[in-house]
Amino acid sequence: MKILHSFMLFCLVSIILLTSCKSGNNINPKKRSIEYIQNDLKPDEFFPAGQVELQIQSGELTMYGFAYTADGKGPHPTVILLHGLPGNERSLDLAQNIRRAGYNVIYFNYRGTWGSKGTFGFQNAIDDAGAVVIEDAAHALGASYPDGRRIGCCAHSLMTIFSFHPVKSIATGEGGMVVTNNADVYRHLIRLRSHGINKSDDKFLQKSLAFTN
Repeated sequence: MKILHSFMLFCLVSIILLTSCKSGNNINPKKRSIEYIQNDLKPDEFFPAGQVELQIQSGELTMYGFAYTADGKGPHPTVILLHGLPGNERSLDLAQNIRRAGYNVIYFNYRGTWGSKGTFGFQNAIDDAGAVVIEDAAHALGASYPDGRRIGCCAHSLMTIFSFHPVKSIATGEGGMVVTNNADVYRHLIRLRSHGINKSDDKFLQKSLAFTN
């Protein structure tokens, strides 16, 4: 029961926090009204709404999902939709309405649900939600959470990113840093950093990153 209560509280807090986080202020004022629910607005000719399939690593398993991208030139606020317990309802109608209001929406299936491998569990669901989040710690290098853990320990995210832009706490002119506790993500980042060239002994089998296979 303790895990169940933690899971329900986590979902509630996540929805409240994520819907309040904005990556930009370029929302069309018309979409702040209920007009987007009652009528189909004219799509943007150059930046139409879309859908992108996602494969998200949680532990050693892959979760499947997708991102509904909002109509119009961004950046747009982004909402992560947590579907709750396994069942027949995924609230995708809600996702569509959120997108029509000018938000991007990320939806994913927890491990053990709707095709994602693994076993569903309340604790797993909390961990899975953390695997979707990339923590922006651009100004937080050297800071700590209230419990004393350092920012960058990835206690609440799959990855944490830091910026070395001139206006940040440590500046190198440009660039940044990514930290993670996930070995698969680490290897993937190493490949991206070095354009696929690395000194590790793992074989290059990522066809999505190579065009010669």
